[in-house]
Amino acid sequence: LSGGQRQRVALARALAADRGVLVVHDPTTAVDAATEARIAAGIRRARTGRTTVLVTSSPALLAATDRVVLVDGGTITAEAPHEDLVRDHPVYRTAVLT
Repeated sequence: LSGGQRQRVALARALAADRGVLVVHDPTTAVDAATEARIAAGIRRARTGRTTVLVTSSPALLAATDRVVLVDGGTITAEAPHEDLVRDHPVYRTAVLT
Protein backbone atom coordinates (compact mmCIF):
# COMPACT_ATOMS: atom_id res chain seq x y z
CA LEU A 1 0.00 0.00 0.00
CA SER A 2 1.10 3.55 -0.64
CA GLY A 3 1.47 6.04 2.22
CA GLY A 4 -1.86 7.63 1.39
CA GLN A 5 -3.59 4.26 1.24
CA ARG A 6 -2.14 3.30 4.63
CA GLN A 7 -3.41 6.59 6.07
CA ARG A 8 -6.91 5.96 4.73
CA VAL A 9 -6.97 2.40 6.11
CA ALA A 10 -5.83 3.60 9.55
CA LEU A 11 -8.47 6.34 9.56
CA ALA A 12 -11.17 3.89 8.45
CA ARG A 13 -10.23 1.55 11.30
CA ALA A 14 -10.40 4.37 13.83
CA LEU A 15 -13.80 5.47 12.54
CA ALA A 16 -15.16 1.92 12.41
CA ALA A 17 -14.25 1.39 16.08
CA ASP A 18 -17.02 3.92 16.88
CA ARG A 19 -15.46 5.15 20.12
CA GLY A 20 -16.64 8.20 22.02
CA VAL A 21 -13.28 9.90 21.52
CA LEU A 22 -11.42 10.06 18.22
CA VAL A 23 -7.79 11.25 18.12
CA VAL A 24 -6.32 11.80 14.66
CA HIS A 25 -2.82 13.03 13.83
CA ASP A 26 -2.13 14.40 10.33
CA PRO A 27 -4.35 11.95 8.45
CA THR A 28 -3.79 13.59 5.05
CA THR A 29 -0.05 14.19 4.74
CA ALA A 30 0.32 11.59 1.98
CA VAL A 31 -2.79 12.25 -0.11
CA ASP A 32 -3.70 14.66 -2.91
CA ALA A 33 -5.93 17.72 -2.41
CA ALA A 34 -9.09 16.05 -3.76
CA THR A 35 -8.67 13.08 -1.43
CA GLU A 36 -7.91 15.43 1.46
CA ALA A 37 -11.20 17.27 0.82
CA ARG A 38 -13.10 13.96 0.89
CA ILE A 39 -11.35 12.95 4.12
CA ALA A 40 -12.15 16.34 5.69
CA ALA A 41 -15.83 15.89 4.77
CA GLY A 42 -15.79 12.38 6.21
CA ILE A 43 -14.22 13.54 9.46
CA ARG A 44 -16.78 16.34 9.69
CA ARG A 45 -19.58 13.76 9.46
CA ALA A 46 -17.90 11.14 11.66
CA ARG A 47 -17.19 13.46 14.56
CA THR A 48 -20.89 14.02 15.21
CA GLY A 49 -21.68 12.71 18.69
CA ARG A 50 -18.07 12.20 19.71
CA THR A 51 -15.15 14.19 20.98
CA THR A 52 -12.54 14.57 18.25
CA VAL A 53 -8.98 15.78 18.65
CA LEU A 54 -7.37 16.52 15.30
CA VAL A 55 -3.67 17.39 15.24
CA THR A 56 -2.88 19.00 11.90
CA SER A 57 -1.77 22.09 10.02
CA SER A 58 -3.98 21.32 7.01
CA PRO A 59 -6.33 24.22 6.19
CA ALA A 60 -8.93 21.80 4.79
CA LEU A 61 -9.01 19.79 8.00
CA LEU A 62 -8.85 22.83 10.27
CA ALA A 63 -11.86 24.29 8.46
CA ALA A 64 -13.79 21.10 9.33
CA THR A 65 -13.45 21.74 13.08
CA ASP A 66 -15.58 23.66 15.55
CA ARG A 67 -12.56 25.33 17.08
CA VAL A 68 -8.80 25.37 16.77
CA VAL A 69 -6.29 25.53 19.60
CA LEU A 70 -3.06 27.17 18.45
CA VAL A 71 0.04 25.95 20.27
CA ASP A 72 3.14 28.10 19.70
CA GLY A 73 6.37 27.22 21.49
CA GLY A 74 4.56 24.75 23.74
CA THR A 75 2.03 27.34 24.94
CA ILE A 76 -1.61 27.74 23.94
CA THR A 77 -1.68 31.18 22.34
CA ALA A 78 -5.16 31.24 20.79
CA GLU A 79 -8.40 29.32 20.63
CA ALA A 80 -11.15 30.13 18.13
CA PRO A 81 -12.81 28.85 14.96
CA HIS A 82 -10.45 28.48 11.98
CA GLU A 83 -12.00 31.40 10.09
CA ASP A 84 -11.55 33.75 13.07
CA LEU A 85 -7.91 32.77 13.51
CA VAL A 86 -7.18 33.23 9.80
CA ARG A 87 -8.70 36.69 9.98
CA ASP A 88 -7.33 37.86 13.35
CA HIS A 89 -4.14 35.96 14.21
CA PRO A 90 -1.02 36.59 12.06
CA VAL A 91 0.99 33.70 13.56
CA TYR A 92 -1.82 31.26 12.77
CA ARG A 93 -2.33 32.68 9.29
CA THR A 94 1.40 32.30 8.53
CA ALA A 95 1.62 28.77 9.94
CA VAL A 96 -1.45 27.46 8.15
CA LEU A 97 -1.69 29.37 4.89
CA THR A 98 1.95 29.65 3.81
